[in-house]
Amino acid sequence: MRTKIKFDGMSNLVYPMPMVVLGSMLDGKPNFMPLGWVVRANYTPPIIAIGLGKIPQPHHTNLAIDQSKTFSVNYPSVDLIKKVDYCGTVSGKDADKSKVFDIWCVFFVKILFCSRFICIR
Repeated sequence: MRTKIKFDGMSNLVYPMPMVVLGSMLDGKPNFMPLGWVVRANYTPPIIAIGLGKIPQPHHTNLAIDQSKTFSVNYPSVDLIKKVDYCGTVSGKDADKSKVFDIWCVFFVKILFCSRFICIR
């Protein structure tokens, strides 16, 4: 038996999505931004895809990733909601967000490739 599913554009395909905190380093200083566009693109080898906008100008995080070629993906707990919200309301170019979280271990994913299709610059 077939069942019709109401389709209203992309919302049925991509939601819900986890909120992550994207960590980056710019000029040796940690920076953080909340990000909703992160997906597992492959299981073996493990590959993730993220989406960062650049209109009207690139995020401070885009510049950091371009400079260091690394980033971290962090899944915050609910008790960090105010800190995550703060990181999403101020730019790293205007505020020092390096002390927002207690960083005890920094692990960055090395970008092995960045195709124009996946990583729009």
